[in-house]
Amino acid sequence: MTVALAPGSKTALLARRNPRAEVVATELHPHRARLLQSLNRLPNVQVVAADARHLPFSGAFDRILADVPCLWNRYAGPQPGIKWRLKIEDLHDLQLRQIAS
Repeated sequence: MTVALAPGSKTALLARRNPRAEVVATELHPHRARLLQSLNRLPNVQVVAADARHLPFSGAFDRILADVPCLWNRYAGPQPGIKWRLKIEDLHDLQLRQIAS
C-alpha cells in the first residue's frame, strides 16, 4: 500500500518505479514547488511552478496523473452533514466549481 504523506510522494513513487522516464511535476504555488523540489532530488524529476492548464513549454506526455484537490472539502467545509441536505441542483454547481478549478 502506498500512502502519500508529503508533497511529492506520488511524484517520487512514479520516478522511482520508472527510472528511465522523465517525470514533470507541476505545482501551482512557487513555495510548494520549492518544497517539492527539495523533497524530491531524483535525477528524472523536473519540478515546474505553473498552472498545469497553462504550462510554460509545449510537448506531449505519455501519461498524466492529475492530483486535483477534492472540491467536496471546499464545498462542504466544516459541515460533514451537508451531504444529506444536497439537492440535485447542487451537483450542477459543484460540477461548475470543479471545471473552474
